[in-house]
Amino acid sequence: MKISDDLLDKRFVDELYYDLLNSPWYANNIANRTSFPYGEKGTHLLMSNDIYLRQNNYTAHTSNLTPKFISLFEHLCKCFDVNLYLKQICANLQFYGQDGTFHCDGDSKHLVFILMLCNENLPNNPSGEFINKDQNKKVSFKHGRVFMFNAAELHRANAFNKKYIPRITVKFCGEIINE
Repeated sequence: MKISDDLLDKRFVDELYYDLLNSPWYANNIANRTSFPYGEKGTHLLMSNDIYLRQNNYTAHTSNLTPKFISLFEHLCKCFDVNLYLKQICANLQFYGQDGTFHCDGDSKHLVFILMLCNENLPNNPSGEFINKDQNKKVSFKHGRVFMFNAAELHRANAFNKKYIPRITVKFCGEIINE
């Protein structure tokens, strides 16, 4: 897992947080889906915002935020020195009591970037950490922190331990391109 705290300007990170906070959110982010055919049952349900979702080689679901986040994806690929074919950009929203459960975001041919966002006054030790079970690592929450890991690794995120503070993460998932 690679972690970086200084890739993005604070003003830009604050803009992303504001843009997402004022965007539509849907209660449809279900991890470890177990039911058929719609996958409406699983281990946790969080609020979600699909920014970019590739449906096949020719079409993708997009939103008004897509251009800004695709530019960010390209920047992250350069900074982390990886060549990826973009599959998905989505945001998750958690409030107090909405800890995630362990899940994977893809297979070993995919890498994930996570961007942590919360431009609120956080208490000391707010929780909100990211836990990578396969690497036995915890990543403390920090506004604007970006990290990368393999999509096949089991992971989860904890909500903040203070009520009414939104914890937003943006997930960028891409398929590794072998050159």
